[in-house]
Amino acid sequence: MLIMQFRNFLILAGAISLMGACKEPEPRNEIRVFHEVPCGADRSHQGFSHMSNWAGSSYFISSGFYNLQEAKALAARHQAHLVTIGSAAENQVVQALLDSAGVSYALIGFQDEQSEGHHRWLNGEPIFYTNWQRLEPNNTAYTNCHDNETLICEEDAVTIAGQSHPEAGGWNDVPVSLRYNVVLEQICDPVDLR
Repeated sequence: MLIMQFRNFLILAGAISLMGACKEPEPRNEIRVFHEVPCGADRSHQGFSHMSNWAGSSYFISSGFYNLQEAKALAARHQAHLVTIGSAAENQVVQALLDSAGVSYALIGFQDEQSEGHHRWLNGEPIFYTNWQRLEPNNTAYTNCHDNETLICEEDAVTIAGQSHPEAGGWNDVPVSLRYNVVLEQICDPVDLR
């Protein structure tokens, strides 16, 4: 008897639900809140030497040197992320930034710390493009590392090369403990905070 009453209740609830589906939805007065990330501001006083804008992002290169952990903290302090590169055009923009600053190598947000040989962007973006230099990534910092694996030998961070390198714009895996200039990216398009 109880099961029969529950079944009838479900049928009645379904009928009421269908009747409501035929009504026009009531208009909703939504307030959309946008937050404009301040892009293009001069950051030279904050430890960055050059900047560039492209396709809705601002790119900044640090004047100081950072290892991967320090670079992540630097990005967080500036509400940015280590640069992600999704196309050959964006790679050229980043390389041009290095060239304008006279920087030979800079860290980007690509790494394989969690799983050797499985690189990923630190901010979780999908991988659409890579530009490894010849024979890279090789996970070998020095020729004698195979016998004596240490932090200096394991190459889990990635740099991009400037114009002084024969393979300018190419990527190389490097030890996370070594310090390089860093390229940060900040998305400039308005973000819907709704």
